[in-house]
Amino acid sequence: YQRRVHGESERTLSFRPPVGEFSLFNYRCTSTDFTMPFRITPIIEQLSPYKIEMTLKVRADISNRSHGANCVLKFPVPKATTNVTAEFGVGAVGQTHEYTNSEQVVAWGIKRFEGSTEHVMKARISLSSPVTGNVKKEIGPISMQFEIPNHNVTGIAIRFLKIEERSKSYSPSRWVRNITQATSYIVRV
Repeated sequence: YQRRVHGESERTLSFRPPVGEFSLFNYRCTSTDFTMPFRITPIIEQLSPYKIEMTLKVRADISNRSHGANCVLKFPVPKATTNVTAEFGVGAVGQTHEYTNSEQVVAWGIKRFEGSTEHVMKARISLSSPVTGNVKKEIGPISMQFEIPNHNVTGIAIRFLKIEERSKSYSPSRWVRNITQATSYIVRV
């Protein structure tokens, strides 16, 4: 398809779309001039010589009218891990956890994460050898994947959509979908 970008003062993007669904605009944020949509706070405690607990608090710093969808937090656990059990905070609905022994990874899934709320998961990690300083270093980093429909962290927005050329063979639908997605949202422990 063809694109033509007008000057900075006009802030206009003209294009001739292909038939079907397509992405017109993808970009990556490299500055820190915006608020991150989720705040992740990890706390690691030793419960016994063979057991540690990782408490993950995740806060949605987005409007209470927005929500995160299909949120998945993942973190690696020590090589000596034999089992991981999880306990969720009060009112946890649509949350799951999965420990994959072959990959030594815990995944916490939150189907719908309402804005301005906080979720907590306590992962109790059982080990085959005693806890040492090196074992604690094997936990993390924590990665998070999510989608936030109709949300834009940078303020870039489509304010007006105008279809100028119409033909009998092509009947376009006026449909614009804004989705904030994260595929490399990482927090060090």
